[in-house]
Amino acid sequence: MNNHDLDSLFIIDALPAPGPGGSASARINAQHAILAGHFPGRPVVPGVCLIDLARRVCSALLGAEHRIARARALKFLVPVEPSTAGDLVVTASVVPFEGGARAEAQITANGTIAVKVSAELVPSG
Repeated sequence: MNNHDLDSLFIIDALPAPGPGGSASARINAQHAILAGHFPGRPVVPGVCLIDLARRVCSALLGAEHRIARARALKFLVPVEPSTAGDLVVTASVVPFEGGARAEAQITANGTIAVKVSAELVPSG
């Protein structure tokens, strides 16, 4: 499975415009193949996929595709189950610095904070 396959795991309503902060709503594609194996009988969205969703929102804020160069803190507070998660809300902020940006994001599911991400991002390429 490549990154393009992962892009279809989430249906993002609209990414935020470039700026210091913003949010996006997303729904989980419950039919996505990755969920069948993680975990059979009780699917849970893989943490790495949730981190990538946060990265995508932060990249939108920065106006260009970025990758995570350093994860400062990753906290998974509750499992995100496709059958009960409803809309996910990603709230993020970025502070650019020379050669990259510091990013903070959190993902909520059903009004509960599920994931917190603190990372340093650098331009992809």
